Amino acid sequence: MTVDDNELPMRDVRARMADVVDAAEHRGEITVVTRNGRPAAAVVPLSLVAERRVNVDTTKAVIDDILAEDAGILDLLK
Repeated sequence: MTVDDNELPMRDVRARMADVVDAAEHRGEITVVTRNGRPAAAVVPLSLVAERRVNVDTTKAVIDDILAEDAGILDLLK
């Protein structure tokens, strides 16, 4: 199922919130919530959020390591 198949206006999401959350939790579906016909938010499986969080944390750690190395090199050049 594509995200386009799961676009719902806010009023429908309010009326079907339990179904929308069940779809995300049990079937891995993403539901785009629209307001005035435009995408405004999304209900996504928590596993996707956790996966992204790990990627962000890993990336931040790598950047911190690079910056620390650069700082050490700059100290040596002084």
